[in-house]
Amino acid sequence: MKKAATILAILFTILLLTACGTEKDDDEAKETSDTAESTEADSNLEATSEDENNDEDEMNEQDQEEEVNESEDQQNGESSTSFKEGEVWNNELPETTEADVEVVYENMDPGYENDLSGFIIKVNAYQIVKLTGIDNDNQTYFGDQSEGYAVSFDTTIHNTTDKDLYYNPRLTIQLADQFDIITSSPSIYRNDEYSLAPPSDDVSLYPSNTEVNGLYTLQLTTEEYNKLQEVNAKLIIEGGVADNKQYEGSDQKNETYDFIHSNGSAMASAHSSEYYQDKIMEDNIAEKTMIYESNEEKTGTIGEDVKVTLKGVQYAELTPTASYEEAFAEIGDSGVVALTMKLEIENASDKELDVKFARTFLSIDNNQLRGQSDESLSPSDPSSVMPGETKEILKVFLLPADGVKQIYDTYKLEFGPFYGQDGKGLFKDASMELEIPSPKTDS
Repeated sequence: MKKAATILAILFTILLLTACGTEKDDDEAKETSDTAESTEADSNLEATSEDENNDEDEMNEQDQEEEVNESEDQQNGESSTSFKEGEVWNNELPETTEADVEVVYENMDPGYENDLSGFIIKVNAYQIVKLTGIDNDNQTYFGDQSEGYAVSFDTTIHNTTDKDLYYNPRLTIQLADQFDIITSSPSIYRNDEYSLAPPSDDVSLYPSNTEVNGLYTLQLTTEEYNKLQEVNAKLIIEGGVADNKQYEGSDQKNETYDFIHSNGSAMASAHSSEYYQDKIMEDNIAEKTMIYESNEEKTGTIGEDVKVTLKGVQYAELTPTASYEEAFAEIGDSGVVALTMKLEIENASDKELDVKFARTFLSIDNNQLRGQSDESLSPSDPSSVMPGETKEILKVFLLPADGVKQIYDTYKLEFGPFYGQDGKGLFKDASMELEIPSPKTDS
């Protein structure tokens, strides 16, 4: 159901923009010849700039290599883990499975963390091992095979708040996309010496101001491990912390990171970090190829006490992953461009601002095309900005690629009003408009 809803949302957004553009196509037949001339000119420009682009590609590759080297230097430096490199961390694996265990990869300082308003889950380090000769009783965890892999995460759970909080630890590896995941109970191959269980009678109740350190282990079949090498895998530190045993009103914020499992994946991660981490990136909906980006800042206000700053924009052409190929095929041969905007919201008012449902429209070429942001592609956090807070959000619009490359000239963001819990517009329905940098206006 979730997959179908996401695909339908993508189709609806694109079809909305395409429908809005139909009138323009009918009323401006002359545009076709103008576009052809523009395309020819663009081709000449591309030819003359080929050498320059090659130089830029070489520089980008060098930059990525430097980022990977910096990451490796950090890993070789001081780490927060107490485990030693090269030694098998979870001795339950060889003892329980009776398999030979070989270390194949370690990340000693990944920087993975989920801070749930002071309840912090942190991955200090992790180790990938290969198991050979798994006994019959344990093969069920490895695809009924005698060979498989496991990832042991050195994890710290720290409740820094003054409340006793309920939480069930859950780490997930996402493979091709959000529908292709690896998960496991933390009780499987649990090392009692390194348990994540809290110091309480309830296995999910973490008392205030307590810290627990232990191992969380995921099992992978050989097929899943091989797939890691082919996709942009993610590690998800799941939320779900609550102040009651029924988990009512729980904080469901997840944190998603590139899951580094080899030197090659470290290079890929350095590349993907160039892009704003919207749901297209987090859920592996598509691969991005940058068309244009700008860090030019522009500021507007909503009412007297809310300041909105455009921090940057990225236009990226999308190549859908396997699960989304059919949905994108319905759009046509032109392809799709994602326009992702980074906005900073400074709330000096006394109202909570719901940023997920604030009215957000994109006007192209003086309302020749109009479209609403696709909230299914924006990160779920933050969903609101409290009084006195300043937070960054991402807004995503899907556009026909041929329009972005050949036709559209000007882009305008219409943002606001915000809405209260009663559904009424705040600050007397105040809104704002900002001109958005685009490939043509900046050329």
